[in-house]
Amino acid sequence: MREAEWVEKLWQQISQLATQVAVKEDLKRLEEKLDSLAHRDAVEKLVGKLDTLLINAATKVEVGRVESRLEQFPLKEDLHRLEERLINALPQMVTKQEWGVMESRLARTLTKEDFLHAVNPLRESITALDQRLSDLSQQISQLRAILLVLSALNVLALVLLAVLLLKVH
Repeated sequence: MREAEWVEKLWQQISQLATQVAVKEDLKRLEEKLDSLAHRDAVEKLVGKLDTLLINAATKVEVGRVESRLEQFPLKEDLHRLEERLINALPQMVTKQEWGVMESRLARTLTKEDFLHAVNPLRESITALDQRLSDLSQQISQLRAILLVLSALNVLALVLLAVLLLKVH
């Protein structure tokens, strides 16, 4: 019964781990978003273009176009918040090594059906042994009764023998 409870607890732990695995998917999604966001060299290229435009007496239209593109880039605070979220999520994520260890433990764990298959022959042999012991107990009881009858007959035979010997003398 303890093994069944242990297996049930193990399945609960696996379910909890499965809910934490979703955090890895969130991390991948965030990494993809981060990859699509501005890189430093892209921002530097844009600043260089802005300098070139200003040097070449840029028009207000060109400046407005550059400003609208700059508005699409993330702010430093946004990147900092994203980095903090990623750092805070890292301890909760299951590593591939931890997941592999859990899978190997599960592979070595008996399922309920395997456990019942292993226990049923033992239960049957114990039942058979119980039946044999019960039969043996009955036979011993019968032997005891037979021994009492034989002992009584032996005593009677000795008494008769003693009586015969006494009559002869």
